[in-house]
Amino acid sequence: MVAGVGSLVAAALVLLIVLVGGGESDYPEASYSVQSAAMEPGYEEGEEIEIDSSAYEQAEPELGDIVVYHPPRGAGVGDGVCEVEPPPGSPCPEAVHATDDGADFLGRVVATPGQQVAIRDGLPIVDGEKLFGEEMIPCEAPECDLPNPVEVSEAHYFLMGNDSAVSTDSRTWGPVWGEKIVARATE
Repeated sequence: MVAGVGSLVAAALVLLIVLVGGGESDYPEASYSVQSAAMEPGYEEGEEIEIDSSAYEQAEPELGDIVVYHPPRGAGVGDGVCEVEPPPGSPCPEAVHATDDGADFLGRVVATPGQQVAIRDGLPIVDGEKLFGEEMIPCEAPECDLPNPVEVSEAHYFLMGNDSAVSTDSRTWGPVWGEKIVARATE
C-alpha cells in the first residue's frame, strides 16, 4: 500500500513539473533583433526582444500591440509605395500586398479594421482622438502631417514606428494585411 502511495506522489510530481514549465509551451517564443531606430523610444536599434510567434493564431492584433510583420516590396530600401495615389494630405488608403524578401519589420498597431486614421505632428489621430503621445516621438516637419483620415479596410492594420520622422510605415505604403503580421513583442 505504501508503494502505491509513492507511485501516486511521483506521478503527481511529474504532472506538476509538466504543468508549471517542464512541458512544451502553447506560445512559442523567439527573439527578434530590432533593425532600425524607427521604434525608438522603447526599442533600440540592435536590441534583441522576445516575440510570441503564435500570438495571432487565435486572436487579432489589438490597438497598441508592437508587432513583427513582413513589409511590402521595396520597404527595406525605403521605397515602399502606395498602390493608389492618396488624396492630398492623406495617408496611403490601400495596402501593398506584395511583400519584401528581406528582413521583417517591427511596428505599432495604431489603427485596426474599420477605424479612421489621420496623422498630426507625426502622431496618429484615430477616430478623432490623438493616441500614443507618450510612446511616440512627435514630428513637426510638414511631411509628418496627413490630416485627412482614411478608413482601415477589413483584415488590415495601420502600423507606424514610434519615431515617425525616421520610420517608413503604413503612412507610405498603406495598411498591412493581417496575414503579414507574424508575431507580437512580449516585452
